[in-house]
Amino acid sequence: MCSDKEEYSEQELWQCIDQINNRMHQLYAELKATQDESMQRKLLDQMWELKIARIEVFRKLKSIYQ
Repeated sequence: MCSDKEEYSEQELWQCIDQINNRMHQLYAELKATQDESMQRKLLDQMWELKIARIEVFRKLKSIYQ
């Protein structure tokens, strides 16, 4: 979602979280709308990757607040 630069401002990190959450919301809607099991697996994989990315962004935010 966010580019791979070394450092981000706090605002940029929160924008990354917003982008990730918006994309996850879109994927969830797609997941609910499809009956195709192969597509469901792909969507779940994408959601899992986003969850991991969100955790990484939260870790960066946490380091700012410490």
